[in-house]
Amino acid sequence: MDYVCHNAFNSSYWITQELNKLNLNKVDLKIRVDPFLRNFDNMFYSSTVFSKPLNWNDIINLRNEDRGSFQNYQTNELTEYLWKPRKENEVVFTCEELPSKENIHLRGSRYFHAIFEKDTGKFKHCDGSIIIYDKKKFDKRSKLSINNKVNDIGKEIKLFRVDGVIPKEQFMPLVTSYFYWNYDLLCYFCKNLVK
Repeated sequence: MDYVCHNAFNSSYWITQELNKLNLNKVDLKIRVDPFLRNFDNMFYSSTVFSKPLNWNDIINLRNEDRGSFQNYQTNELTEYLWKPRKENEVVFTCEELPSKENIHLRGSRYFHAIFEKDTGKFKHCDGSIIIYDKKKFDKRSKLSINNKVNDIGKEIKLFRVDGVIPKEQFMPLVTSYFYWNYDLLCYFCKNLVK
């Protein structure tokens, strides 16, 4: 059996770069240190992805849930996202990238949660987790959509949490760097179409 696995010992590099850009005087940052993180001094990584932009006016005026999903045809990985209005002023964003069933013993899912305030146009919270599934829990999760309490099914390991004012301009690099190598999600958040 062939396994598709990212040779990505340095996958924390991009999210670390974005977390370092946050104004720590305005946010409360908690982070779980990656035990496999290597020293990235004097290293530079670059990635250019072009995509249609997310329409923030639609999110600000959101009355009903806005959801979507992407299926990677090569790896069979599924990514689901949901923008859900809550209260009068808040919209909750959740996104999960599920590994293929064949790879659940190799990697967990990447899960992201954030709270957007319509009146300020900024986020007040975001966090990133890894969710570990066994075969039984993965089958249960696969039958549900992201609007259900899916993060209660597997074992969730919180990697970072940010509380405070997070402008959209900082949120988008945070979420896309957390889901690095997920080109569908990068296209969803980025400004131009992939060529």
